[in-house]
Amino acid sequence: MKAFIEQRGVAYIIGSSTPTERTWLEEAVGDPDTLFVRERMGLLNKLVEVNVVAGVMGRYEYLWVDEPPPERDPELGVGKNVAWQTTCIRKP
Repeated sequence: MKAFIEQRGVAYIIGSSTPTERTWLEEAVGDPDTLFVRERMGLLNKLVEVNVVAGVMGRYEYLWVDEPPPERDPELGVGKNVAWQTTCIRKP
């Protein structure tokens, strides 16, 4: 985890975030789709830039080699519009 945090710049993002943004991050750990609203797009863009989250592209079957991802999977950090890039970011 330490290497992941250092390589992705997670500590910098958290340290440079406002208290409100930190609250949004805590909410997003349980449901990444909470970032997909207008006032949180700046934070979402920061997380996308460091490759911590990704927007979920269409779930149309022709876009996927195997099966499209589930509509939502909170255990894996997959939301309808946003997903964590790694499952190590989730609530225990």
